[in-house]
Amino acid sequence: MVHYKLWYFPVRNLAEGSRMVLHYANVPFEDFHIPFNEWPTTYKNKTPYGKIPVLEVNGKPLCESSTILRFLAKQYGLAGKNRWEKAKVDEILELHKSEYNEIMEWIMVTTGFKEGDKDRLFHTMAKPVCEHYFNIYHRILKENGSGFLVGKKPTAADFFVADYLHTLHNLKPELFEKHLDLVGFVKRIYSLPQLKAYIEKRPETPL
Repeated sequence: MVHYKLWYFPVRNLAEGSRMVLHYANVPFEDFHIPFNEWPTTYKNKTPYGKIPVLEVNGKPLCESSTILRFLAKQYGLAGKNRWEKAKVDEILELHKSEYNEIMEWIMVTTGFKEGDKDRLFHTMAKPVCEHYFNIYHRILKENGSGFLVGKKPTAADFFVADYLHTLHNLKPELFEKHLDLVGFVKRIYSLPQLKAYIEKRPETPL
């Protein structure tokens, strides 16, 4: 039996999509949380590239969050049912990465992981970026018509995007005043029978 050990900080962020895939598939894994204060001195030099998440697969490391997520999604049938759906899942994961990179500074400042003017960043960065991408997610969901981003069943794209939207909603609910459909999307994913128990018991973290 394969043994997974997922290295990450005690937050959701870049590792949560992979955690959700494993929980959805009911696959046991070691969820290894690295304390922030121990990362630079104790653990950083133990990773291949000096960053996390890292997924150990029977002791062999796999790096980069999107690579880990795609690997697990393919392993457990959450990457799309055919070539087209697989490509669309990849497309949405890349789209999500673009949004995350554009808004990351505001998230880090707002959650206290970085110093800065969170109010200024909200108006100059978060608000316009979210409005742009929220409209895209709305259109994708409407055109797909199943309640999911790709196909008729959940995929890793749903998990990654839903958890990211959950973070944004916690940080600034007003972003969703015109996007209640996205709030409903998050609730739908979090209410999936395969995920519900995990979502309810996991600790709430700022990101």
